[in-house]
Amino acid sequence: DLDLKYEDQSLAAYTADLAPPPIPVVFPMDRNAAIENYENLLSPDAYKARLASGDTENLVPQYTIADDIPDVQYLQIAKREMMAGGVVKFELKNRDGSDVTPFTAGGHIDLIIDAPYTRQYSLAGDPADTQKYVLGILEEPEGRGGSKRAHERLHEGMIVPVTGPRNHFPLEEKATKTLLFGGGIGITPMIAMAHRLHAINAKFDLHYCFRSRKTAGFIEDLLNQPWSKNVKLHISDEGTRANLEALIGKPKTGKILYTCGPVNFMEAVLSTGEKLGWDDDNLRKEYFTVPDLPEYENHAFDIDIKSTGQSIHVPADQTLADVLTENQLPVTQKCRDGLCGTCTLNVVSGDIEHRDFVLSKKDRASKIVTCCSRATPKGKTIVLDI
Repeated sequence: DLDLKYEDQSLAAYTADLAPPPIPVVFPMDRNAAIENYENLLSPDAYKARLASGDTENLVPQYTIADDIPDVQYLQIAKREMMAGGVVKFELKNRDGSDVTPFTAGGHIDLIIDAPYTRQYSLAGDPADTQKYVLGILEEPEGRGGSKRAHERLHEGMIVPVTGPRNHFPLEEKATKTLLFGGGIGITPMIAMAHRLHAINAKFDLHYCFRSRKTAGFIEDLLNQPWSKNVKLHISDEGTRANLEALIGKPKTGKILYTCGPVNFMEAVLSTGEKLGWDDDNLRKEYFTVPDLPEYENHAFDIDIKSTGQSIHVPADQTLADVLTENQLPVTQKCRDGLCGTCTLNVVSGDIEHRDFVLSKKDRASKIVTCCSRATPKGKTIVLDI
């Protein structure tokens, strides 16, 4: 006698063809497809009739593994080192001594700590070293729990699943001069960039800014590199805070700046560059946490798909990425905060309210980060090139 509606249920049943791949990666399930499949299942009588007649082809949904599932490396924590208060360094290797998947400077991996704690961490090692990945993880008590979990649960000898590497913060190797500004744990991608720049005999300076030696990792690593003469330490409690205007200087053709670290630090670096006349394309950034956001108000809007002519409505209470996925146009999402750029799509036309922290001004003319950005309040339709 129950009047049970789907939206009132806390337990969902999915047919086998919708099951996730057999890898330890968080995989979004399509609830609407599950409801549709459930409604289209054979009744018990119809099932028995087909079974009796020998008509068993496609009798039940079949589980299959797609060809495009992410590649997973199962790596061993070969070394764990507490470098400073709250900062631990991990070295990940293959148990059999074989090479890990190569990466490029500025790249990152997804470290699967345990479900649902999958986190992106920049690779701090030498891209030329194919034997290991080096990570630096800062425990953040006010974070979402991933760093705390990593500090508590990841120990030497353990096997951890890893996907990637990927790179949303690539190094421009043809720059005439490269400035690297790392604040706190934001030093990690800068180390890989410094390794690569030294290998190609490029000009660069690496500025590492932090409050105290007691809380900063990788100091000894940096000072023991063959390129240590390019490293400058700026330590607040020792009175050597960075003079950003002097260090950044006037823009020159081919001169590029990269920065990563706490929001306030990055905003200081970027605003100083803008004040000195740097072009936005030459001020490159990677955020670890979401900066303070304006008081955005979501409005409904529409999208058109260029390849099919399909029109889709995006309600005010849903993201563009989620609506695309519901309409069988799945978008890969990682951070869901506009930090990583994984869900970026190409735009043909439309007025966009960009809410991400990865696209340059140039990229914003033709791209949208679908997990957070939307049409402007007065925008009508965005045409996507997918």
